[in-house]
Amino acid sequence: MHKYDIMHLYMKEQKKTLPKFIDDGRLDKLIEILNYLRYGNQSIFLDFNRVEGISPAGMAILLCFSDISREGLNKLSVINFPKGDKENFLFPFLNHNAGESYIPIKDIHFSNSDMIIAGIENGISPSLLDKVDQLFEHRLSEECLWYSRFILNELMQNACDHSTSERYYLYAGIWNDNFQFGVCDMGVTIPAKLEQKYICPTDHDYLKKSLEFKVGTRRSRPGGLGLNHIFEILKGQDGRLVIVSRDGQMRRYFSRRQTELSKLKRPLAGTWCMARLPIKEEK
Repeated sequence: MHKYDIMHLYMKEQKKTLPKFIDDGRLDKLIEILNYLRYGNQSIFLDFNRVEGISPAGMAILLCFSDISREGLNKLSVINFPKGDKENFLFPFLNHNAGESYIPIKDIHFSNSDMIIAGIENGISPSLLDKVDQLFEHRLSEECLWYSRFILNELMQNACDHSTSERYYLYAGIWNDNFQFGVCDMGVTIPAKLEQKYICPTDHDYLKKSLEFKVGTRRSRPGGLGLNHIFEILKGQDGRLVIVSRDGQMRRYFSRRQTELSKLKRPLAGTWCMARLPIKEEK
């Protein structure tokens, strides 16, 4: 008998029901499931029975599920999987046996008329930003595309330089009259990096600190995380910014000048930076 077949005999089987919308909205349930996937020697079923929609941000989050599950040598399966081109892209990534190797990062790529999702490894991908421009050039304003390109470039740089993540997921797409885009990595968290230089009472205070001008992780050279520039762009465009890292969550709704800071129910081993810009599709 193969060693992984033997492993399955001792696996604990669990079913995890996904929320109604897999999105950058309420994230506690998704992060709770992600933490279950960290523990090895499990057979886990993801139940899509309640799911009514998966946004571009949700697609990237589900790819993080696949990544963490493979790392933990779990068996992952889906039940009640929704139909449609957007969701079907995820099927091979969310079904695998314990011990299966990572899917090559170059193979993690999906696009249609509404979104583009891609995995990136060991660096940034300017060519992917070109693809975002090409996909949405007839539906978004030149200004919106320029801002989103700038922000995505900053987030990719952060994933490589500050979180030192070997793999991360970039997404961009139109969802409910908003242009969603962002980067999800599973590397070193923002609080873990900033606490080497600064003292804040909570992780969500570290996230708030990260938005200050020139706040960064380097000890000697000046320069920040670039999040301050992102903050100012989204503020000027009445956008939205969500940053989740370690135990902290920060949501900034610029259209109504509201900031929500909170502690996550379960920690996130990584950083998800997720932005939105309101749009009006050009005819």
